[in-house]
Amino acid sequence: MAEPVVIARALYRRDSERNGKVVDAISLRTGAVDGGWLEAARAMAFLVQQGTSREAEQTARQLGRLPYSRCSFERVAHLVGELYASEHADIADALIADYQVPRQARGVSVSLDRSIG
Repeated sequence: MAEPVVIARALYRRDSERNGKVVDAISLRTGAVDGGWLEAARAMAFLVQQGTSREAEQTARQLGRLPYSRCSFERVAHLVGELYASEHADIADALIADYQVPRQARGVSVSLDRSIG
């Protein structure tokens, strides 16, 4: 998370699509965000979650880690958020399906956020 790591990789595109979308097989296989951010993306998103992208950049600089610009923090955090949002419903469904209600439970409480009523 402190220095870039260079990995030689090939990009693939269908022959029929002259300027079509390219695929980076290594990034897909590793789950990299935006073609190259791995653990750094998780850490960057965590820092932005704690405050602003400017504060995240300053914190990272003080810690001597994640030597990236405020704009990089902003962009990567948004990409991680988009990935989470696209999987949110499936994650929530899986958590609900696996949840075991304790035998001693006697009541249910429900809260709806941002509702008028």
